[in-house]
Amino acid sequence: MLPFFALYALFLPAQVVIGALLPLVIYPLSSLVLHPYLHMPRAEAMARASRPMRWLLGTRYVRFISRHHYLHHRYMHCNYNLLWLGDLLLGRHRRPSDEDLAEMRGQGMIC
Repeated sequence: MLPFFALYALFLPAQVVIGALLPLVIYPLSSLVLHPYLHMPRAEAMARASRPMRWLLGTRYVRFISRHHYLHHRYMHCNYNLLWLGDLLLGRHRRPSDEDLAEMRGQGMIC
């Protein structure tokens, strides 16, 4: 991605370069910051999180991502990305079954 970003920076306006930088930053940042919370029970995650992170953990997006991530660990052939659209485009997205949702609730996950 970095060579493409260098080309963007050379030939495109600054607004486009900044817009192209967002996807390069969002995935590693979400993996670094959000990922540890996805492996904690909800109560523990909320107790450890800062106020902004607690807000983020309460969003529909993170609830979706927590289910998505759980399914990746349960069924290793799917749901590789924290950015779900990548999996959808690659045909690797799996929706949770009722059994999966019951298991997540039983583990006290963020869902």
